[in-house]
Amino acid sequence: MILTMMTTNNYQGDSKLNRLLPILEQKGFYINDYRKIKENVYWVRSGKKEWALKCYQDQEKLEKQHLFFKKWKNAGLYAATPVPFRENIWMAVNEDGTWGLFEWLKGSHLRFNQKQDRTRASKLVHAFHSSVEGITGPLLLRNPLYIKWERRIEQFEATYEDFLFGGNRTLFNDIHYFSRKTLEDFKQLDWGRIEQDAWERKSWLHGDVAHHNFIRCQDGKIKLIDFDLLQMGPELYDDIQLGQRFLPYTNHSLTEITSHFHKTKWKTAWMKGVLVPSDLLREWLYVHRRYQRQKQKLAGHLDWLESSWKERKEFVEKVQHMLT
Repeated sequence: MILTMMTTNNYQGDSKLNRLLPILEQKGFYINDYRKIKENVYWVRSGKKEWALKCYQDQEKLEKQHLFFKKWKNAGLYAATPVPFRENIWMAVNEDGTWGLFEWLKGSHLRFNQKQDRTRASKLVHAFHSSVEGITGPLLLRNPLYIKWERRIEQFEATYEDFLFGGNRTLFNDIHYFSRKTLEDFKQLDWGRIEQDAWERKSWLHGDVAHHNFIRCQDGKIKLIDFDLLQMGPELYDDIQLGQRFLPYTNHSLTEITSHFHKTKWKTAWMKGVLVPSDLLREWLYVHRRYQRQKQKLAGHLDWLESSWKERKEFVEKVQHMLT
């Protein structure tokens, strides 16, 4: 629902946003229109200007984003930046969480099924990495990528019964074996060296390079949004995730996928990371959480997983043969 006027005397629509209105108005920020984008994210209009309004359960996460953007001198060239509600007022807090305001970028998402958009995305991510290298704080550290993937495989293992229900024991075993094997190869890399290099250079990664976080603005410029998973660490992690997201749109062509990552520093590590089918596990786990009690819908997604895995397995086996 979009309201043409919202005041503290006329609440209607989204209850979470309405609880925030009196606090914002006390700070001199008035919302005329709004639209819920997803949970805890809204498009809002104040006067003639449009913004993204986000609610955070962890106030420190928003504070560290603000600090990072203050130190990132060229942020406006590459990203939707945080903005204050009024001068020097950067946050609003109520019982629902801590709220922050960001630039609203008018435009459209990139489409990874288009080669030109894949090229634009990889160039922007590389430019982002170069632009932020050397920023010394805030301290935003997370576990190495292989630990995250280890947990994802454990979550995948917990869905075994649903594969049995659909008569897909072989599919489960196949994906499980290759996930474990490729992850083990990935873990054997010299991570001490890779992590130390990133620490010394003070490198950063975006953390969520999905297509919907790339916006083609009306002036033709491409910018990144949603830095909630921002962290210090090897840029390699962004490159691996982007490579996995490109892969289904390249007919699993090794030549095509590598053409977008000539500037990746740790090329063998990147390739071994792309081979881990963590993206397929992620998609399956997302659907499993959503439709856990709806077996027919799960069965339909298993058909998709089987088809996707067939193509991925051929790619993995071909590249593994080349790497040995």
